This record gives sequence, structure tokens and C-alpha cells, in this order.
Amino acid sequence: MKGENLAPGDKTVYLEKGNTAVAAEFIQKAVGGDIFEIETVKTYKKDYMEMINEAKEEQENGIRVIVFVTSGGGGFGRSVKEMRKICPDIDILAVRDFLGHQVADSEEKISEWARDELMKAQV
Repeated sequence: MKGENLAPGDKTVYLEKGNTAVAAEFIQKAVGGDIFEIETVKTYKKDYMEMINEAKEEQENGIRVIVFVTSGGGGFGRSVKEMRKICPDIDILAVRDFLGHQVADSEEKISEWARDELMKAQV
């Protein structure tokens, strides 16, 4: 998320562009595809089902997804499990979490991961 972000040592830093946006651009540059940002109007928990419903619609349209998060170390929590429960036929190509404070310096690592996962999906 852009704006205030938690950095190592529990320091708060301001980011013009969030870690997730940076990682998404690395992936798009490496393998192509579309990027869309989910912006919440209310708190994340209240908008979570909207994200799941949009994923269901995309599934019906045959869109494959690479699921990733950036975090301070919390990873996915239960989000992928819930996504698969609600959308049992969803075509998730890959799942990965990246430490937010390392994203800006990880273009090669993130790009390689995305290319590798895309190659696996095409086999």
C-alpha cells in the first residue's frame, strides 16, 4: 500500500508507490498480463468478499491469476485457503509472498519467480 508502511525495526516510512505495486510491475514486465489494483472503500475485512467475488467473475472468464502479497512477514494468512474454498475451480498459477521492505531491490528474484511459474503453467 502506498503511504505509511512498516519497515524493519518497526520504523514507519512513507512510500510514493507501495511494495505490492512495485512487485506487480516486476511480474508484468517479466511475463506480461494485466494489473489491476483492488482499492478498498472501507476497511480491508469489509471489502474482502468483493475481492473474492471479482475473482469468481474472472474465473468464469477464464482468467488465470498469479497470487502474491507483500507483507512485513505475516504472509497470506488464510486468504488463499479462503479464495480456493469460495472459488474451488479458480486457476491459480502460483502463490508467493515477498517481504515488503525487500521488494524494491528484488526485481530479478521476483521476475525469475514469475517467469518460472508461467513456464510451469504452459507445460
